[in-house]
Amino acid sequence: LPNWSLSYDPNTYKTENQSAGMMLKYRQDFVPMRTRLIIGTDVDYSPGSMDQTKIDVIKEGNVFTSYSKAEKLYDYDVTFSSISPYAHIETSPTDKLRVNAGLRFDHMRYDYKDNLNTPDTADHQRPEDTGVEYQHLSPKLGMTYAINQHLNSFASYRHAFRVPSQSQLFRQGKSANTVKLDPVKVDNYEIGLRGNTDGNVNYEISVYYMVKEDDILTYTDADNNKETMNAGKTLHQGIETGLTAPLHTDIDLALSYAYTEFTYEDWQPNAETDYSGNQIVAAPRDMGNVAVAYHPSQLNGGKVELEFVHLGQYWMDQKNTQTYRGHQLLNIRFNYPVNPEFKLSARILNLENKTYATNASYKEAGQYSGEKFEYAPGMPRTAYVSASYSF
Repeated sequence: LPNWSLSYDPNTYKTENQSAGMMLKYRQDFVPMRTRLIIGTDVDYSPGSMDQTKIDVIKEGNVFTSYSKAEKLYDYDVTFSSISPYAHIETSPTDKLRVNAGLRFDHMRYDYKDNLNTPDTADHQRPEDTGVEYQHLSPKLGMTYAINQHLNSFASYRHAFRVPSQSQLFRQGKSANTVKLDPVKVDNYEIGLRGNTDGNVNYEISVYYMVKEDDILTYTDADNNKETMNAGKTLHQGIETGLTAPLHTDIDLALSYAYTEFTYEDWQPNAETDYSGNQIVAAPRDMGNVAVAYHPSQLNGGKVELEFVHLGQYWMDQKNTQTYRGHQLLNIRFNYPVNPEFKLSARILNLENKTYATNASYKEAGQYSGEKFEYAPGMPRTAYVSASYSF
């Protein structure tokens, strides 16, 4: 039971799922141009259920102490089924060029049955028994080119789609009709370089540009009412880099950094609200990681690693009025194989004992609620010690 739900939407729930699937794949290699053909089909059949009950919470001062169960909010059975044939081919027109292409067709369906015979409520609306079906064709195309012995370039285009989850479709909440949610369609373009030097320095840099049509987002109004809906378009673009290098015989360095920009290109939740052009909420502008590992022979294959983690600032609300400043943390890790069977490990996270948030959000004052800043606190300095034995 998440603690935030005690004040927003107090309830308990139980989900049950079973799944049966099959993956068929056939591969054929051809000598000309090192060509490889793969065809196959993925099949899935997954019946499940959801049971959600409202609870009345009991408080002593500001502390939640207990609760009692009230009426049922949701009780339904839902079965997800899919069949997805695909084909993939890769070939080498030249010794340095490798090209691949693929096509996938997805047919997916939800069959939903409501088990409650009570009227739904404004806060927990329920659809009638129904079936929801999706069909989609997804192509992909990519290539790699060996510029020289130590440097390769790559480029790719991938189209994909994602159907709404059963929870998004059938746990409507205050939304009028989530059964009509469209699947998310994604077009992703990426180019990059990947290489190494004679000194065993490995590096990679890539640039991506991704457009999502009908992205599934949650709109939250000033009174904390939430509604799941399709956005017209969102844009996700950025640069990602990585590097690993030996600094000394016993010391290795690993770096990674990403600079991103995620925006609502076209999203008007209602006639009075337009977020088009705003930055996507809770999407950090940049992220980075630096790790230095010391692994002398005395540690018998083990190592001590110091890690620096950077999370950049992000918007806390969809209107882009408040920001979380981001944070930087230090972690340290140690592992030591005493022998092939016995291993000791330890780690200290948030070494400087900083105050930070794993998630931060802001809600402006509404007709029935005041202004609210919400922070999910991160762990303080925390130490872990473990021992493992294999036989």
